[in-house]
Amino acid sequence: MFLPFFTAMQRRFSFCLIFAFHFVVLIGIEPAHAAPLFQLTGNGSEIYYSPGERQIARRLAAAAPRICQFLEEYGLSVKKPVHVILDENLDTPGPQVHVIPHREIRLGLKAPGVFEDGWLEADPWRYYLFKGLCLQAIYGMRSGIPALVHKGFGEIVSPNVILPDWITDGVCHLLYSRYNHQPTPTPIYDAILQNTPIADLDAVSNHPEIWPGHHSYRIFGRPFIQWVVDRHGWDGLLGFLSEHGGGVIPFEIDWKAERITGYTWPQLWRQFQQSLPGPGQASSGDPVHGYWANPYLFWNRAGIFPGVERIGRRGRYGYLDEKGSLWLSQYDQHGISKRIRYRGDQPVWMDEEHFWDPGPGGVAVTRIGHRPCLAVLPREKTTQYEAINLWSGIHFDTIVAPEGILQLSGPVMDADGRIAVAGNRMGNWDIWLYDGDWQRVTDSPAAEIDPWFEKNTILFASNRDGSFRIMDTGGTIRSRCDTQAVMPRDDKFLCLSGEGWVPTILSPAKRTAEKGPDFTEDTIQGADAKSYSPSVEEERKKMDGQSDERYNPFSSLFPNYLQPELFISETDLQVGVGTFGRDVSGDYTVDGGVRYAADDEFWSIRAGASAKRFGLRYTRYPFSYSTALGQSVDESRHEIKSFWRPWEYEEVEVSFNYRIYQDRDADQQYDEEQWAALHVAKEYGRHRGWLNLEWFSGDRRSIFGGGQLFFGESVFTMLHLQAGKSWGPILPGHDTYRIGGNVLEGYFTQRPSRLFPLRGFDSNILDADQAITSGIEVFFPLVNFQAGYMTLPLFFHRMMLGTFVDAGAADDSIDDEDILVGAGVEIVTSMEIAWGYLSSFHMGVAWPIRQPDVLDESGPVFLIQLGTPL
Repeated sequence: MFLPFFTAMQRRFSFCLIFAFHFVVLIGIEPAHAAPLFQLTGNGSEIYYSPGERQIARRLAAAAPRICQFLEEYGLSVKKPVHVILDENLDTPGPQVHVIPHREIRLGLKAPGVFEDGWLEADPWRYYLFKGLCLQAIYGMRSGIPALVHKGFGEIVSPNVILPDWITDGVCHLLYSRYNHQPTPTPIYDAILQNTPIADLDAVSNHPEIWPGHHSYRIFGRPFIQWVVDRHGWDGLLGFLSEHGGGVIPFEIDWKAERITGYTWPQLWRQFQQSLPGPGQASSGDPVHGYWANPYLFWNRAGIFPGVERIGRRGRYGYLDEKGSLWLSQYDQHGISKRIRYRGDQPVWMDEEHFWDPGPGGVAVTRIGHRPCLAVLPREKTTQYEAINLWSGIHFDTIVAPEGILQLSGPVMDADGRIAVAGNRMGNWDIWLYDGDWQRVTDSPAAEIDPWFEKNTILFASNRDGSFRIMDTGGTIRSRCDTQAVMPRDDKFLCLSGEGWVPTILSPAKRTAEKGPDFTEDTIQGADAKSYSPSVEEERKKMDGQSDERYNPFSSLFPNYLQPELFISETDLQVGVGTFGRDVSGDYTVDGGVRYAADDEFWSIRAGASAKRFGLRYTRYPFSYSTALGQSVDESRHEIKSFWRPWEYEEVEVSFNYRIYQDRDADQQYDEEQWAALHVAKEYGRHRGWLNLEWFSGDRRSIFGGGQLFFGESVFTMLHLQAGKSWGPILPGHDTYRIGGNVLEGYFTQRPSRLFPLRGFDSNILDADQAITSGIEVFFPLVNFQAGYMTLPLFFHRMMLGTFVDAGAADDSIDDEDILVGAGVEIVTSMEIAWGYLSSFHMGVAWPIRQPDVLDESGPVFLIQLGTPL
């Protein structure tokens, strides 16, 4: 089977040598890692860190064995090795836990901000490490068939990975409280629990867009798990986890709970609801996360209101500038916090990384390593955001936080350039002022947050009396709210009610004979404080004698799993296995896979590796299609590709490719070709464009690309365009472009698709050396479900009606007679599957409206797709 391939490779041995030499040279000139990594090894835990984070790493290395021993005492065994990374490129608060391609816990260097999980911890990274190790122990519990399959396939077989957050978070939160020998404080969660009707279990099991919103699993799930343990004991809860780890249907959890406790989870939940006092009426409030008072608008995980209704993790703070742009911070797909500008229906990401909490006056928060800083735009530029070139970035002045401060949140600047901000030291939040020097405005054991300037006074929220109240620096309480009051903005603040956060008018300040209290007179100078609690300091000293090791990527590079693969269509059945590995830095990767296609009777193979931004890949795959005009391609292909990606997150790739191929229907020798390619893609707001250039041997060239424009706030309009043209001696299936149907390229091709969508027609209906397709689709909101059923792992968010028209043509010389037009409708339902996986289901129908005389296509064509939500 492989003899012709190796014969052809021998004929081109010199080319392969040049190819390999090119790859090695490029690897050699790649600059070193921006921040060289070090690692600590011991007791099955590998701690990876950059030089500036040595103290945190040593505390974690000292704490990990004790945490693992504690979890073991509770029947939760952490499988080794575990790779713990202090990730300088990660900002999201909380651990990212993976069981593949290796057991890994990634901890962002940004300490949690106000009301984020762990925001009152003296050492939040140790708290996150505990949660990460706890989750690793839960995910590793398996018996029965999963344990048997695990021996052959590895860590991918883990039923306990598929559990609702209220179970996993609730278990780990309960154990952490016992580990610390004291309850873990959750002041706002407790207040919402006392003042809000307890949601139904289907809402807590998912991430609804209704009050109280995304963190319902923490608000209600943590006390529920405590309630379950109080009544059925820890052994009962551990028994459920063990039972679930041995199941073959990982999302079916009710009968397992009933087998252990005698009740299903919904039955236990109803008992829990009845056991707690509090409001009993239904709640329909808005889950306000942050807001701006004049004009009133608010934002949460589901979008901006009024504004763009799109899911995203937005920061709590933001402001509306004088041009009507709303500035927020938001996490991108890599967990990096960036400033984002919403103007009209277009969100635009700024290029700077690790920026959050933008505030009035052109001030935000950033960090150097783990240490927080203020980022201040020079005042002469504060009104020029839109005039600055997004490619060149914006220059900020950086102000490092006072010594010992773990986090800054909610900065605001007044007209005189003074900055007020909340700062966290040892888990205690106070208000700080920067006016050329740092000054500490408040000094109490309470949490004091959300500063705001009111002339010469600073307003802030404080829970000195057990509930958050709005206060000023003169000690006057300025809020009339029976529950919790936060976020003063202009003359308003947010008051907690049973139906959400309600904007409420501030009470007037007390009058004095002279003037209102000036914050500069009442300021308390900041005092030095120990960076760590005595227990943490004691753990750190244990590691002082251990030397640092330079980072070795091979300790975490190779994968620990094989993933079964299955593809089914109306014409083909494909089965196989695949795997992927990467080191903890992400600079080195390996991958491989094999798949058998029953229809083609063909074994496909894929193998690749990359070092930093360079890579090499080999693939063997079949490539076949037939058009409506009888054009047919059926080839066996072997390809080698070397590539270079100059930037980590920008989609720019330069590659050199070599292919040998053979017509599978003809008895002939393999032929060959080489080509260089450049691929570029760019996003701007919700718009996206891409371009691909290819230079083939034999004087052949191709250019093709496309774009997508997205408009609208609740009614969405999407425009798309794809086009391509080739020059030189044309080879069908190599230089040509196909149109028709939905886009679905082969798993092993690893190339930008030359198949352009044209709904209403069969796939691959036409093939030519130039092609173009375009379309418009309008989505209308129909229903906002926000509903599931008990513990079924399916939660419906929204349903929309999409109407579309697609048009296109493919011919050697395109004119009006070549145009095809299709139109149709589809229903789009966004949903959450298996507790945490957002997706959408498209189901529709399309008809051919216009076609050339040479075609005789008839509808309808049914469309079904499961993919990413709108």
